[in-house]
Amino acid sequence: MAMPVQGGSEGLHEWRLEEARHLIEKAGKGSLESLVMVDALQRLGIAYHFEEETQILLQEQLHISTFDGHPSRSSNNIFQSFMIKEDNYSGYVFDLKLCKDIFGLTSLYEASHLGVQAEDILDEAADFTRRALSLSADKFLYVGNGMSSQVLGELVRKTLSNPFHKSMPRFNSMSFQYYFTGPYEWTRTIGELAILDSNLVQSINQTEIRQISKWWTDLGLAKELKFAGDQPMKWYMWPMAILSDPSLSQERVDLTKAIAMIYIIDDVFDVYGSPNELILFAQTINRKFEP
Repeated sequence: MAMPVQGGSEGLHEWRLEEARHLIEKAGKGSLESLVMVDALQRLGIAYHFEEETQILLQEQLHISTFDGHPSRSSNNIFQSFMIKEDNYSGYVFDLKLCKDIFGLTSLYEASHLGVQAEDILDEAADFTRRALSLSADKFLYVGNGMSSQVLGELVRKTLSNPFHKSMPRFNSMSFQYYFTGPYEWTRTIGELAILDSNLVQSINQTEIRQISKWWTDLGLAKELKFAGDQPMKWYMWPMAILSDPSLSQERVDLTKAIAMIYIIDDVFDVYGSPNELILFAQTINRKFEP
């Protein structure tokens, strides 16, 4: 596949997308590599480009996938394979030999956050891996995949503080890029695509911020109601977080405007507002949001 000579970063981004799509199609369906690839795509914040392809890969799995967000009830049997019967204990406990595999521990810790009520074994997995990883975080020696002990320790600490399934992938993708490595032929392409995608998304977010700032300035409420909040960046953060798909640009802008009005209404009616200011406020809202 020839690299484009024109089109700048967007052209390179499109080229990397097609290259990555080709590599995904080559991944062995039902293999460990295919799951590692899906996991990497999600953690790098670029899985939205390949929803159909990743679903095909995941559907090939006969057992639980810790990456699709919907673990099956067969998970208990799978986790029990990591447990042994202890002599002085009536039940089973997680095998301490698992502590030798740091990457396996982090995966088990991540999977434990997908548990539902009454899945006690996942609670046990969370407790076991949390303690094991916490004890190991500052004691790593150089490991075989080329990752230094310092970097691996930092990866473990970030995993403990921000489990993937309880975090926002877009915000964590940049740090994951730093740790992203592997023996597969697609590693470099996926990593480069993630960087290009992050840059393009950042450009889109900056454009939206400029639109919102202009709207807020033109609205004039910051000048008329000096006691009210003047925080367009704060209002934009929530839409940016929950509507992470770059194609939802207008939705993010519209939601930010609604959030801004909610904050202003709160300031006007709960904090301070004279009759004249309340009349001015109501007139402004009606004028700006009438059909």
